[in-house]
Amino acid sequence: YKPNEGDSKHCVDMPVEVTRNGSKKWESTIMGYFIEKKLPYSLVSRAAFKFWGKCGLCEVLETESGYYFFKFATTDQKDAVLEGGPWHFASQPMIIRNWEPGVTFSKEAQSTVPIWCNIFCIPLEYQSPEGISRIASVIGRPLHVDRITAGGSRITFARVCVELDAEYAPPNEIQVNVTDPGTGDKKSIFLNVGYQWMPSRCPKCKVFGHNCET
Repeated sequence: YKPNEGDSKHCVDMPVEVTRNGSKKWESTIMGYFIEKKLPYSLVSRAAFKFWGKCGLCEVLETESGYYFFKFATTDQKDAVLEGGPWHFASQPMIIRNWEPGVTFSKEAQSTVPIWCNIFCIPLEYQSPEGISRIASVIGRPLHVDRITAGGSRITFARVCVELDAEYAPPNEIQVNVTDPGTGDKKSIFLNVGYQWMPSRCPKCKVFGHNCET
């Protein structure tokens, strides 16, 4: 495959089909990393198979930059583990997320992290993909919900995985402004938010993993 001609000779255009076909091998993969101290591969691998061996874990891979990749037999097994967090290795919480095409192996200061949160008492009319997404967007970028939330069989709270930005303190309450479709009256609804786990956050450096004040 010849590179581009002219000024872009040291550049290659990758067809989307190559990306699509190459991604199929990794569709049942979770990626993870530690915000603070990196743990040895042998420790992480043993713990991962102890946690997830019966859940279809097939392989654990590591990069020099501190990323771990956990490959499962099926996407259903991967999803079950993804929803089961937070997971701790040697008392250290690991940030895990779905692998997606485009992930690079370089690891910089973490300005965003995916976190599971519970949003309580969402009115039934807003327990839809768009309704939950709009509400969760106040916290961060919505990534996905768990299966029970998606199936609508639990209405007391919605469990949502959102990507938090270190620049903003995560809210404990969300204000939702609504309009009654029958009367046109406007009112505000307040929803409480709970987080399963929250990493240390530095409001000065705008990153997760430390706090200059402490």
